Amino acid sequence: MLLPASLALSAAPSADVSTPSDLPGLYGWGLGLEVPSLGAGSGFGESSNLGVGFTFGGALDYHVSSNASVRLLIHYSETFAGEANAQFDVAAGGRDNEDFDAEYFAVQAAIGGRYAFQSERSWAPYIGADIGLAFGGFDYNFGEDPQGLRAFDGNSAFESCEGTECRSGINDSAQTTWTAGLRGGLQFDLAAWLRGAVEISVDYLPFNAEAISNTVDVRDVTSAEEALILIRANYIARFGL
Repeated sequence: MLLPASLALSAAPSADVSTPSDLPGLYGWGLGLEVPSLGAGSGFGESSNLGVGFTFGGALDYHVSSNASVRLLIHYSETFAGEANAQFDVAAGGRDNEDFDAEYFAVQAAIGGRYAFQSERSWAPYIGADIGLAFGGFDYNFGEDPQGLRAFDGNSAFESCEGTECRSGINDSAQTTWTAGLRGGLQFDLAAWLRGAVEISVDYLPFNAEAISNTVDVRDVTSAEEALILIRANYIARFGL
């Protein structure tokens, strides 16, 4: 028996064009903004101690699957009550070195990825890695400067002062380097468009011996060549589409 055309059309299966994506986010697009990323930072080097400080930043991420994502990030870290080694020429000849109070600072820009061990739960552990560039170093505090390293106005056998540069009071070893890091944490879904996470990251940053600004030229005052390990504990909010 032939069915009426209207019944035959209604009985035929239709494609579901509104099936939602399994990617995270309000619309299932998998695109998200990680901001803010706030926390505390510390670390150590071969001859330096970073002290303790703060860290903040953000990232743009994209989920290639429900478990895996890639991201582009930028982060700033600054610490206080640290120590850094400086090396310098002495009048008797040769070089000497000394540890000084110092503050660490760095801006990091990197790309990375992560994998979450996702299940039916609203929370999941994850691991990730990043690689990129950093600009930073130590801001030295020479105190009373008994070694006579800071550039200054006046008559001195070690004088090297031009214009206002020697009066800036900033003695830093800022430079550009590469960085690589590992991270792990726990993410938890708060809404379809909002996810939170707590994370521990460990970054590796190799620094060359760099001239310390506003110091006496003939003393050749430089930072130590060393690798730094930066450890951060962050809370991250992710707003997803």
